[in-house]
Amino acid sequence: MFSSQFPEEILRFTEGLPFSEDTVGCSDSHVYLYPEMVLKVERLHETSANEAQMLRYLDGRLPAPRILAHTVQNGIQYLLMTRIKGHMACSSEYLSNPKRLAALLADALHTLWQLDTADCPHTTTLSDRLAFDEAILHSGDKTALAKPISYRNHTFSSSYALYDWLKQNQPQETPVFSHGDFCLPNVFFSQDVLTGFLDLGQAGISDKNYDLALCYRSLWYNLAGMYGSTVYPDAEKNACLLFEALGIKPDFDVLDYYILLDMIGEI
Repeated sequence: MFSSQFPEEILRFTEGLPFSEDTVGCSDSHVYLYPEMVLKVERLHETSANEAQMLRYLDGRLPAPRILAHTVQNGIQYLLMTRIKGHMACSSEYLSNPKRLAALLADALHTLWQLDTADCPHTTTLSDRLAFDEAILHSGDKTALAKPISYRNHTFSSSYALYDWLKQNQPQETPVFSHGDFCLPNVFFSQDVLTGFLDLGQAGISDKNYDLALCYRSLWYNLAGMYGSTVYPDAEKNACLLFEALGIKPDFDVLDYYILLDMIGEI
């Protein structure tokens, strides 16, 4: 998209400024980086609308982008935000020192979980997530959905079989404020200080283990070189440093459940 095609509300802030397009991450949105701002352009749907709502709610509560301009035109949302300073948690600076990174991620998780949720405008229960996955099964690519799914010791003949298992094995929930997509590219640090969370379209009150599971998987996969060219030693073992930093004994049955729950949404 050419910058001249942006709505007037956005051009008031961006016209004439240099920018580049960010290609990191798995989102279907277009993200344009300006020196001090970020413009996120995507189809308006429940998640994109929730991101704007949550950024307003989190202003002054958590380190997150601040909305500068927000408009919807022809079903497309344009969200212009302040740019978070620092480096992604998946940068080599952090991945090369997994114990340090685990401690930083543990602090970031605590920052989320300690937020008072009394007036939080969005809640995503396990039932909500399962209903979302059920909708994916009804509307998704039948060929892709029929393929086997495996994760560690779990193997399912299809997404449909996985969904049935998820319905029958729901763990008890511990509600906290949740990022909703806690992966390393969505967390920024500068000089070992948390500077911000990105991509908050799935944020709200949810189970504590959902953030923990996605953080653990993201740390493990980034250390294993699944998203880059560098493979760090003992990736799975070092990913478990996260639990040590949090001072907890992981329940891998529950963590596996939430990772498998997320895998249907990734199809």
